[in-house]
Amino acid sequence: MCYNVLAQIYATRQVYPYTSIWALAWEYRKHRLIREIVSHQADIICLQEVQANHFEHFFQPQLYKHG
Repeated sequence: MCYNVLAQIYATRQVYPYTSIWALAWEYRKHRLIREIVSHQADIICLQEVQANHFEHFFQPQLYKHG
């Protein structure tokens, strides 16, 4: 599975003026992203546009928790 999570540094009103600011917030998106990713039960996951701190503090522990 290959998934572009849209790094938070790019999720701005300037880049996405048509999107509500609450929908761009990392706190809103991160749980929906992990739910979508683990729902596919992929053996191999490639994540694009992941900030290092988001991978280390969120994705890695969450993916480990889901096996």
